[in-house]
Amino acid sequence: TGTDTGTDCTWGSWSTWTACPVTCGGGSRMRSRKVAANATGGGRACSRGDRSEMGSCGSQPCADVQMYTMATTTLDPSY
Repeated sequence: TGTDTGTDCTWGSWSTWTACPVTCGGGSRMRSRKVAANATGGGRACSRGDRSEMGSCGSQPCADVQMYTMATTTLDPSY
C-alpha cells in the first residue's frame, strides 16, 4: 500500500502595499495575501504569520524645522 502525503496549503498573490503614512522620518506599510488552497490529506497548513508582512517606508530624513523657519523668516520679513 502506498502512503498519501497530502497537499500543502498554498498562498495567493500579495496585495499591493498600503500607502506610507509619512513622507519622511520613517514609517511602516503593510501588504497581505489570502490562502489560495487549504492543506488536504495531512499536508502542511499555512502559517498565520505568513499572511501579512510589514515593510519600512518614508525613510529619508525630514528637513530641519528650525532651518525651515529661519529660511521663511529671511525670505518674508513680514512673517
